[in-house]
Amino acid sequence: MQLYYFISADGRRLGPVPGEELVNCGITPDTLVWGQNMSGWAPANTVPEIVALFTSQPQPTQPQSLENATEMPEPSSTVGNTPIQTENDIDSPSTSDPQTPESTASELPNPGLESDNKNRDTMWGAIVIIVAMLIILCWVLFVKNSNSNPSAETAADSVAVVEGIKAVEGVEVNGVEFNMIYVEGSLFDMGATLEQGDDYFADERPTHQVTLSDYYIGETEVTQELWVAVMGNNPSRFTGNSRNPVEEVSWYDCIEFIQELNRLTGKHFRLPTEAEWEFAARGGSNSKGYKYSGSNRIDEVAWYNGNSVSMTHEVATCAPNELGIYDMSGNVYEWCSDWYGEYPVSSQTDPSGSTNGSYCVNRGGSWGSSARYCRVSCRYYSTPDFRYDYLGFRLVCSSL
Repeated sequence: MQLYYFISADGRRLGPVPGEELVNCGITPDTLVWGQNMSGWAPANTVPEIVALFTSQPQPTQPQSLENATEMPEPSSTVGNTPIQTENDIDSPSTSDPQTPESTASELPNPGLESDNKNRDTMWGAIVIIVAMLIILCWVLFVKNSNSNPSAETAADSVAVVEGIKAVEGVEVNGVEFNMIYVEGSLFDMGATLEQGDDYFADERPTHQVTLSDYYIGETEVTQELWVAVMGNNPSRFTGNSRNPVEEVSWYDCIEFIQELNRLTGKHFRLPTEAEWEFAARGGSNSKGYKYSGSNRIDEVAWYNGNSVSMTHEVATCAPNELGIYDMSGNVYEWCSDWYGEYPVSSQTDPSGSTNGSYCVNRGGSWGSSARYCRVSCRYYSTPDFRYDYLGFRLVCSSL
């Protein structure tokens, strides 16, 4: 039996209600509904089963099922449609993501299992056997994955080599080595694309086309050992492992670091543009359309408030994305070079963001963020002098 949620005339989200009772709840053809087998909210007059109910049953003047419907909880941790930078999101994170219809819907029991006394024992026996087989299968898969941990993959194994160009370039400065991953430029859709579902914020729209030139981006976030090798100090809060990402650095601090790094190496490193960051996070031309950087399952690819134990972690200990890049979801937010502003409607080529502003973009979510803020399209921002223990950065270079 199909169950549905629906948006009432006063804006409340109600349900679940069996399909055949929807017409008794005062819905109209334009009412937004959601069912267990639907991918998202849709008008009632676009759902074949509900359209059939409208044509086959009269609608009473008084709703009959609303008294049994319950109002769905509104998502928390947002203010309006724009993510707001507060310490509460970091220091008192939600332990679970905003509820969605998928998480609150429940299926009605099969009445055949209760009424058919003759077959009940046989069916329960079959269920026990199936459950046992599933447990065995899960155990086999667990053992297999334990012996081949995807996070142990090297970037070289994960990146396709472009003819004439090294997919991974190593750089050394004062005894510390780090890798840069080649990203082949291409056209992509930037912003709240379909895989983001209803989790997107207003500033991720409009979705627009962006064309990028080739570039290199850091395999990992800048580590504390690299910062110390260049600057001679460590501003981070979470010390004790030099392979943890550096944090407590402002946008201005990052620019000063990059200038010194370029002096030491003779190269031309910089912060990524917001477009470069998002394209790389999506997996570049190898993208599989994931919600987070490298997976639809955030625990596979990110340290966030659901698994971080309120601290940063060593880089490259979660699985990489399609380009072999680590930690573009979670661990620490990453500064971009752009001023924060509204997205354009028209297509762009190698955009550098707004020409002026008061806030600089940072991306990717952190150890203190909920999953919603770790999505590849989610935008965040801070004043350029802002420092905090969830904020670091990653390097980009147009050529090496």
